[in-house]
Amino acid sequence: MARFRLHRNAAVQLTEVARRGPVLLVLDDLHRADEGTLDLLSGLLTEPEPVTGPVLVVGTYRASEITPELTAALARFARIEPFRVYLGGLAEPATGELARAVLGRDLDEAAVRSIHRRSGGNPFFVRELARLLAAEGDAALERVPAGVRDVIRHRLTRLPAAAQDVLRQAAVLGRDVDPEVLATLTDGDATVLDALDRALAAGFLTEEDGELRFTHVLVRDTLYGDLSAPRRAHWHSTAGAAIERLHPDDVVALAHHFGQAGTRATAARAARY
Repeated sequence: MARFRLHRNAAVQLTEVARRGPVLLVLDDLHRADEGTLDLLSGLLTEPEPVTGPVLVVGTYRASEITPELTAALARFARIEPFRVYLGGLAEPATGELARAVLGRDLDEAAVRSIHRRSGGNPFFVRELARLLAAEGDAALERVPAGVRDVIRHRLTRLPAAAQDVLRQAAVLGRDVDPEVLATLTDGDATVLDALDRALAAGFLTEEDGELRFTHVLVRDTLYGDLSAPRRAHWHSTAGAAIERLHPDDVVALAHHFGQAGTRATAARAARY
């Protein structure tokens, strides 16, 4: 009964406001909403006496952080056939516009291309890179801004420890991830497959034409930069040995990994390749 009264009162009040003019109701970050909030929203839209009048409801959520409660609510919303918009990264011209707005000055096309390549068009990444450029110059664009690094580290903690380890190992391979090579750095195929599934669902990795890669260069660079030098060298050496066995013709990758391993023996192999 209490639930019914709450939903009915909310619907009546919103309908009353809509009689005086069009209403825009925005609910941001629905992936963080509790069950009660989602239940109320569902009631306003789908129950026998929903809100009436010129009301536009906009809900935003991060697809990589959908909760079971939000999944259930989205299934209920499907009955009213909502209009869905899936956002991708900004195109290069829009990236340039945003970066110039942050800087408050013009920006040459080479710098815009670099910011777009590094950010993948993510508006938050674009702003942070533009601020880093303003503070430290063009060379700083190859680094990861502190604010971006903190956000990526925080998101990483939401994954199980095993999945975090696999992502760090994947970062040694570069932006593109070869699961077969990655399995040689881990406890085996089962560990890798489970970790890759979680990383894809969380938005750290993306799959294009069957190929895996880090969603953003900055994600890969953050993970790689957090590795200690000895661990990084060891994984490069292991990756090089795996590629030598699995893909012996990939001389560029072999030279890179054996060169990064940093020992006299691997340096000779890097020079040979």
